[in-house]
Amino acid sequence: MLRARMPTAEKRFKPLVHFALLECTPAGELLLAHRKQHLLLRVPVPQNLDDLAVSVGTTLKGYGRKRTALKKQYTPVNWLWPDSAATVNRL
Repeated sequence: MLRARMPTAEKRFKPLVHFALLECTPAGELLLAHRKQHLLLRVPVPQNLDDLAVSVGTTLKGYGRKRTALKKQYTPVNWLWPDSAATVNRL
């Protein structure tokens, strides 16, 4: 059931168009996955759903900073991480 709507045309919610909702975790977080970059984003869900837009906006703002830091640290090429320290797990 739809409980909240966030306009993705607004600047603070524009990155949402690149994410897909995976699930709601038992800890009360929304788990979003970036469709192309394979990054996960956890959004804490407040008790009052009227505050969900604020929570999503804050999380997306932090996501941008963390993503930039990762890019500077690992220097990915087309989002393929060349660092050999990362472990590979076969599915």
